[in-house]
Amino acid sequence: MVLSPAERVELVQRVRRLVTNRAVDVTVVRSAVDRVLATLATREPPADESRVVAVSAERMPDLASRLRGAVPGTVLRELAVASAGRHTVLVARVGAGEVDVLSAAALGMGAQVAVRDRA
Repeated sequence: MVLSPAERVELVQRVRRLVTNRAVDVTVVRSAVDRVLATLATREPPADESRVVAVSAERMPDLASRLRGAVPGTVLRELAVASAGRHTVLVARVGAGEVDVLSAAALGMGAQVAVRDRA
């Protein structure tokens, strides 16, 4: 995934809005966005229909294991997890048919979910 400079700035701003009241430094947000984008840029596009899902939660350092436990049949591919203070963000690629189930499980845990239709 390659973003234009304007898209990168917009993504950083969107993440900053998500963590506005949580005292997360802007340099941490920029660094996390850049690491995720760099990782995604080195990946080959998937052959199947899939979606990129970003899940963020407060006070949940075990977010990945909780999601795997809540939806045992779901495969989280190209998984990346980052934490800063009390906040954890998980980004993964999932099958298009698994997005609704994973989103419902994440929302049930009190997490926030964002889905990118095509990556």
